[in-house]
Amino acid sequence: MLYIGIVLYNSLIEHSKILTTDINGIDCTIIFSDNSDIETIRRKNQRYAETNAIQYKNNNGNIGLSRAYNSILKQLPKDNKEDYLMWLDDDTELSTLFLKKSWRESSKGMTSFCQKSWGKMVLSIPQMNGGRSKINWC
Repeated sequence: MLYIGIVLYNSLIEHSKILTTDINGIDCTIIFSDNSDIETIRRKNQRYAETNAIQYKNNNGNIGLSRAYNSILKQLPKDNKEDYLMWLDDDTELSTLFLKKSWRESSKGMTSFCQKSWGKMVLSIPQMNGGRSKINWC
């Protein structure tokens, strides 16, 4: 399972770029943690999440980025070491081809996703190729 964690700040879920990416065929769950200060935005996000079966955590204001990330981590299963987590910003654009190819290769044990152990969690960090050099944040 691939989990995608996104922290929102005064932005609507429906404007998140990941929602325009075709994730059919990928065992994927998107989790939003909402740090918005504006109550009307949080209410709209809550309704949108409920209507569209999206995992959503309302933080009732800005609790800080690290606590928002931790609120996403708390929603993940602790017992499956085959899971991956990808952190994205709400304005990050990923092509469907990139996401599907990366997921397919990681499912085969290839290195599109680097695995880092964090307790019982496995985090994924995409490796990117930039020109001649490989950019790898692992």
